[in-house]
Amino acid sequence: MQADLRRHKLTFTSGGSALSTFTLPLSSDKEALQVFRYQMSQPGIKPQQDAPHPHQVILDPTGDFLLIPDLGADQVRVYAIDQHSGHLNVCPSLNYTPGSGPRHGLFWKSNLSDSAQAPVTMLYTLSELGGHLSAFVVSYLSSGCLGFGETQSFVPYPGGQLPAGATPAELAMAGNHLYTSIRFDQGFPPNDSIATLARSSNGTVTFSQITSSYGTIPRTFAANKKGTLVAIGDQGSSNVAIVRRDSESGNLGKLVANLQVGQPGQASNSSTGLSSIIWEE
Repeated sequence: MQADLRRHKLTFTSGGSALSTFTLPLSSDKEALQVFRYQMSQPGIKPQQDAPHPHQVILDPTGDFLLIPDLGADQVRVYAIDQHSGHLNVCPSLNYTPGSGPRHGLFWKSNLSDSAQAPVTMLYTLSELGGHLSAFVVSYLSSGCLGFGETQSFVPYPGGQLPAGATPAELAMAGNHLYTSIRFDQGFPPNDSIATLARSSNGTVTFSQITSSYGTIPRTFAANKKGTLVAIGDQGSSNVAIVRRDSESGNLGKLVANLQVGQPGQASNSSTGLSSIIWEE
């Protein structure tokens, strides 16, 4: 992931169980600015938690903090960014119930026009192993780190319970709605699902809709700039399904295009099939 950090530009790579930072521009002989190698004193309670598994790098709205959901360690690692040197300073992590497996997250910051209340910054995270979407009010502490107050935690699925073996994966936001891909639920046999969540002006989210992913093992997805279309990358069936999106209600609609990309993947091998998609305009 590449991020503009005001005076410095850094490239963050979370490969294996480590985070490396580099100054830009990159060159073949450039050494890392910092390397953080992650370890656990003992395995977690789920089989997938045999070691740290950092899944994503997230910048907060101020550009002063870096967050890394670690599925293996049941925590979101937090760093404060020194804008002068580009170095990362370790802050206390956001810890989860054992077996949760936080995978992805995103920030949202309200505007004064959104509510009569003071502006609020929210962090939303998706836990793959526990199946929960969690919402936190973010506070900026005098210590130079972040505070998190959980306001919600629920399973983003009809009835509040995932089918046996089903797991959420990607978390994304478009307009006033959040979306998460649901793998292995076969909610629209043989296809899996995409869940839609409505976000209120105070940051509260509620389940709104479940629709087909038009393929199996949906992993990533992206909306166009107008917010009228969503491309869904289905890893298992290795296809990109493009569906309509109502920019007012946030609801996903009919399939308008479907593109096969390479050979289908294997459910038992996450390195096969279609891994990721980007919508560039």
